[in-house]
Amino acid sequence: MSPSLARGGAERQAVLIARALGENGVDARIFVQSPPLSLVEDGLTGTLALDLPAESGGLANQILRLRRAVDELRPDAVITFLRGATGRFAVARATSRTARRAAWIATARGNTVLSHLTDNPVVFAAHLHWHRSVERIVTPSSSLAGNLFAMDASVARKVVVVPNVLLPFAVDAARARERVESLVGGASHRPVIGSLGSFQDDRNYSLLAEALPRVLDAHPTAHLLIIGRTEGRWYTPSADAFRARIATLRLTDHVTLAGEVANGRELLPGLDVFALPSRLEGSSNALAEAMVAGAATASTPVADSHDLIADAGIVSRGWTPSAFADAIVSAIDRAAELRQRAAARGRELLVERTPERVGALWAAVLREAVAEARTRVGGDRP
Repeated sequence: MSPSLARGGAERQAVLIARALGENGVDARIFVQSPPLSLVEDGLTGTLALDLPAESGGLANQILRLRRAVDELRPDAVITFLRGATGRFAVARATSRTARRAAWIATARGNTVLSHLTDNPVVFAAHLHWHRSVERIVTPSSSLAGNLFAMDASVARKVVVVPNVLLPFAVDAARARERVESLVGGASHRPVIGSLGSFQDDRNYSLLAEALPRVLDAHPTAHLLIIGRTEGRWYTPSADAFRARIATLRLTDHVTLAGEVANGRELLPGLDVFALPSRLEGSSNALAEAMVAGAATASTPVADSHDLIADAGIVSRGWTPSAFADAIVSAIDRAAELRQRAAARGRELLVERTPERVGALWAAVLREAVAEARTRVGGDRP
């Protein structure tokens, strides 16, 4: 189950995991709550079986669609991605005997902030209930697993760490530089510091705004390029706040918001520095892809960034503007060396995170969860 097939990291992983499971002998299909369906348009879904909505249809209709799909397909297991999908399946499961018989695997992607839950005790209680109701919780990093334990130690026995799938992609530095320069207005706007990902509060793009003046002190022609969705209910407020702060700092001429770009990862080799300002990640797909692209990288010490980067990039000493600016400037100054190290690290990650390897791990989790669910319901097939 995926909320949509937009170009977000969780949605992309939902597709890649379904494909990887298929390569491990599992009949996997994706139930999609609502448009957009960008990953279908991009061809990423390939020959996967998809249950696609004609339109959003509202919450009640989405749950009814889901119940009908479960009753028709009688799945052995259901994997939910992101809290919206988890909540909808929780309702369907509460009202469908067929759904209750299926094993339930929830993925924790790093998108849950404790304060968001504790500010609303009802939501917090529901969240804990969901995690206690599932057979397994899969996270992409041990740091996120530790965060889950801190919220609710009782789920520890259910948590499994499985890395994200990582696919190779076209790395053409010359072509990428041309495309980047066309977005920022020419070769004179260098060095280009780029970020990849939709505008959400946890992306912490405000940190880039606050760090940029210090970067400009060292490199007066530097330019910031952000590739990611700026429009929509979940993105517009964050993008508008960022634009307002950039205007207040009088940095508008040094910033380009490119919006959503298909296959934006192919632009990574054209950046002088890839910057990850996030304050909350499970395991950053963009950071792993920056390694594959051979990009000089500056990251906050978020989630498993130290493990992902190893010695192939600069991890800031904290989330202060000065600390992050220093990391970016260091990455600019050491760009040639860091590109070589990143390319080597990217090759390692591609070997570690192939669909075959990750798919085998997921298939093992699936077998355990299904066996546990059958024991729970008395040994019958769901």
